[in-house]
Amino acid sequence: MITDPITARVEHLLIESAEVFVPFEQIYDTLQREGLLAHFDAASLLDFLRSNWHFQVLGGFSHLAYLDAETAIGLELLSAMTGPWVVLRSRLVSPLATMGELLRHLQQMNHAIESAWRQLGTASEAQDDLLGLLMLSDALERKVRSALAEALQKGLGETA
Repeated sequence: MITDPITARVEHLLIESAEVFVPFEQIYDTLQREGLLAHFDAASLLDFLRSNWHFQVLGGFSHLAYLDAETAIGLELLSAMTGPWVVLRSRLVSPLATMGELLRHLQQMNHAIESAWRQLGTASEAQDDLLGLLMLSDALERKVRSALAEALQKGLGETA
């Protein structure tokens, strides 16, 4: 039973979320609005979550050994813009589940970037930047999909 109100609230937010990877900023903003951060700034909360066994804070994906270096670097670039993410450890039951969630996250990110790109007018510098991000994210999605298929073929599955 969790008695710490911050741990309990973050766990509740992560359980309620349809996303497994929840941006730290979103959690911080919610806790701040709810008045739970009287003694925490963003850096302190991040340290607290990193030290709490209920959560895993993902600043990047270099720890996923089944991704090649180029894919991990690309994910690091995207994560610098959107991360770090907080994950409820109980939701990461296997490497394949993690890869599946990562793939779903990339698909949603691609959709959001593409929607923003379409809404901008033509001949916009921001549109060019978004197109570059979309191309990177799309390439990463294909590589993660390929790594996931390869892991399934090798039987990495639910054993790790």
